[in-house]
Amino acid sequence: MVQVRFSFFLDKGDARYAECRVKDNGVLVSVPFHNHFVYVAPDTSDADILDIGERFLKQAYGFWEKDQFPALGNAPVSAPEITAKRRVECMDKADRFNTADSADLMRKV
Repeated sequence: MVQVRFSFFLDKGDARYAECRVKDNGVLVSVPFHNHFVYVAPDTSDADILDIGERFLKQAYGFWEKDQFPALGNAPVSAPEITAKRRVECMDKADRFNTADSADLMRKV
C-alpha cells in the first residue's frame, strides 16, 4: 500500500483563514487547516487519488466552516503481503506522485 498525505490549505476569504496563518521568522505563512492520510494500492490512478482527496477536502472544510471537530474513526487497514515486487510498485507510485506538477494536483472546493 502507498500512504498519501493530503494537506488542505485555505485561500484568503475562506472561513477562519486567519487561524491558519502563523509567523515563521517574522513572516506570516499559511499552515494546513487539516491533514488527511489514506492508503491506496500502487495501481490506483492519480485521478482516483485526486477524487479521494477532493471528497475529504469537501468534508473537512464543511466541518471547519462550522467549527466542528468530529471524532473520525478510521477502519483498520489490512495490508497485503509485502513482496519485493509490491515494494517496487509502491515506491514507483510514490516517486511518480511526489514528482507530479503540484499545480495540477491542487483544486479549489
